Amino acid sequence: MSDENHISGFDALRLALIGAIVMAVLLLVLRVLGPYRFAILAFLVVVTLAYGLWSWWQYLHSRRRAKAWANTTAARIQQQLDRSRAAWQAHQEAITQLLRSQQELRRSARAAVDDAEQLAAKTSDLIADYAQEIALREQKLRFYEQIIHQLESLAAQHEWLATLQAKETELAQFQEQRARDAEQEADLRRSLLRETERLQKLDKLSEQLESTNSLESAEKMRESLKELLV
Repeated sequence: MSDENHISGFDALRLALIGAIVMAVLLLVLRVLGPYRFAILAFLVVVTLAYGLWSWWQYLHSRRRAKAWANTTAARIQQQLDRSRAAWQAHQEAITQLLRSQQELRRSARAAVDDAEQLAAKTSDLIADYAQEIALREQKLRFYEQIIHQLESLAAQHEWLATLQAKETELAQFQEQRARDAEQEADLRRSLLRETERLQKLDKLSEQLESTNSLESAEKMRESLKELLV
C-alpha cells in the first residue's frame, strides 16, 4: 500500500513538473516568438493533449492487465505464497528476539539472583515460558515451510501446465496446417493427373489428325479438340 502511495505521489509530482514546464514554455512563446506564437502554441497544446491521452490509455491498459492477472490461478498462488513467506519471516524474527531475551535472562539470573530463591524460581519459570514460546514458533515455522514448499511446487506445476497448453495449441496449429497442406497436395496431384490425361489425349488426337484423309473425320477431331481444350 505504501508503494502505491509512493508511486501515486511520484506521478502527481511528475505531472505537476510537466505542467510547470509547459506553462513556462507557453509564456516564453507568447513573449518572444511574435507572429508565430499562435501556431507554436497550438502545436504545444496538441502535443500536450496527445501525451495526456497516451498516458491515460497506458494507465487503463496496465490496470486491465493487472486486474485480469489478479483473477488467475497463478496470481492466487503467488499471493498465498507471499503471505506464507511473510508469516515465516515474522516467526523467524520473533524466534531470534525470543532467543536473545532468553539468553539475557540466563545471564541476568546467574549474575543477580544466586542468593534469592524466589527470584531464581520466577526467572526459571520465565525462561521456561520463553522456551515454550520458542518451541511453538519453531513448530509454526515448520508448518509454513511445508506450505511454502507445496505452494512453490503448485506454482511450478501450474507454470508447466500453461507451457504444455501452449505447446498443445502450437502442435494443433501445425497439425491443422499439415492437413490443409495435404489437401492442397491432393488437389495438385489430381490437377496434374487431369493435365497428363489431357496431354495424352491431345497427342493421340494429333496423331489421328495427321493420319486421316477424311474431311468429316478432321471436323470431328477439331470438335474433340475444342472439348479437350475447354
